[in-house]
Amino acid sequence: MADVGGDKGPLCLAVIIATLAVGGILVFTRVLTRTVIRPHFGWDDGLIVITWFIILGYNICMFVSIERGYGKRGATLTDEQVTSAIKAEVIGQFFAIASFPSGKASIAYLLQRIFPGKKLQWFLWSFVAANAICFYIDAILILVQCQPVAFQWDHTIPGGKCWDSRVVVDWGFLTGAIGALTDFSFAVLPWFYLRKLQMGLKEKITIGVALSMGFFATVCSSLKIYYTWTLGSHQDFTYDTVPLVIWSCVELASINVAACIPTLGPLYLWLLGRSPKSTSAKSDYESRGTGSGKFGRLANRNSRGIELESLDDPSFNIYQSKSYRVSFGDRDGKPIKVTETAQTTQTTQTIQTEDAGATITVQRAYAY
Repeated sequence: MADVGGDKGPLCLAVIIATLAVGGILVFTRVLTRTVIRPHFGWDDGLIVITWFIILGYNICMFVSIERGYGKRGATLTDEQVTSAIKAEVIGQFFAIASFPSGKASIAYLLQRIFPGKKLQWFLWSFVAANAICFYIDAILILVQCQPVAFQWDHTIPGGKCWDSRVVVDWGFLTGAIGALTDFSFAVLPWFYLRKLQMGLKEKITIGVALSMGFFATVCSSLKIYYTWTLGSHQDFTYDTVPLVIWSCVELASINVAACIPTLGPLYLWLLGRSPKSTSAKSDYESRGTGSGKFGRLANRNSRGIELESLDDPSFNIYQSKSYRVSFGDRDGKPIKVTETAQTTQTTQTIQTEDAGATITVQRAYAY
């Protein structure tokens, strides 16, 4: 990890500011989308807002710690500076660790809405529960590993004692491993469901990428596990633990990215000057028909499928998603023939309608 003149403080500060800004912008735009552009503020939104404010508390503590000398070698600091820097960093660790469960729960809420099903709910919330147990115990261990608590940063207190450092490090390693497995599972899950859908490859990739930002969190969590494992061997706390803080900040920012990106479709359309009100292809082909027949305007479109904005619709789930293929026919007065095929796990239905215009084939794709 690069440093300038034995001081990693400036690098650490730059990463903290950058990740806090990225997370803040994403959370703000998500709240804007869910309260103004398409109002339906939900539990997942509340959880990610809470997560960001906890992260803010962590970053404030780290600002104080860096100002007191964190990032510099302990030999270059006074005893008072070392004590103040470690105190702020330890309190900050508590906030950082406590922020992970709510962030992962927000992602679980989003995935549960898009991919409904009792088995999936058990899968998602088992991971959320495991994360909550491990991370909250880890946060508590940070504070109670020394008696009195202040002995953690001030070893001049008479009669103070601490547990073996490997106790906290080993639990932190387990917690990090569960967190990384959760991030990876949540990122892979959308692809498992999308591969079963009858929709275009481009649409699958768009939705899959939007829902798989957790891969970045997995990488960051894996790197953090490595630095956690080496924590017990550190002799210069204010200098040697900087990489752990940096990767913790990046991982927290990546969780914000994973939770917020899939919800920003309506904002994207709004910035392009398009209305984000319509969220399904069905409403389009039922409401936009003009001219020769109910489906007249649809005949002028090459295709219509799932848009990214649909992921932000509270009523949307992937089993109700639709993709349409439109073929043109002669406009010589021949009857229009609309064929709609709906596939479910139980049945296959074909509906035919006649009207004046062109020949259109509409295919509704469901997961099965």
